[in-house]
Amino acid sequence: MYGEEADLCLRGIAKGLQPMITPKAEIVHYGAASDTVRADKIVRLLAAKMSLIERHFPKARRAIGRQLLRLWPLSRAIVLRIGGGDARRDKAAEWSEVWARRAEWQTGFAPD
Repeated sequence: MYGEEADLCLRGIAKGLQPMITPKAEIVHYGAASDTVRADKIVRLLAAKMSLIERHFPKARRAIGRQLLRLWPLSRAIVLRIGGGDARRDKAAEWSEVWARRAEWQTGFAPD
């Protein structure tokens, strides 16, 4: 959920392995069981994405990857706010909160 699978696959590829999909495998996912506040979930997700950029992007591309990721929540908040409607304003408020909490996710994900 927070990039563990992507990180594992990228580390395997770096060692010459070929990660594969197993179509018959079944996973039971209890949605929203770990984070009940959507903004908390998005903050953790962004922190994980930032960690993937730091660990796996080529050094020359990390800066642009970080910058694009940093702008994503701000752009979402702006577009949703402009779009109007109560539901969109509520979503814009969520993304604004994520943007306000950017110090939490810009450094990457640190497991507890």
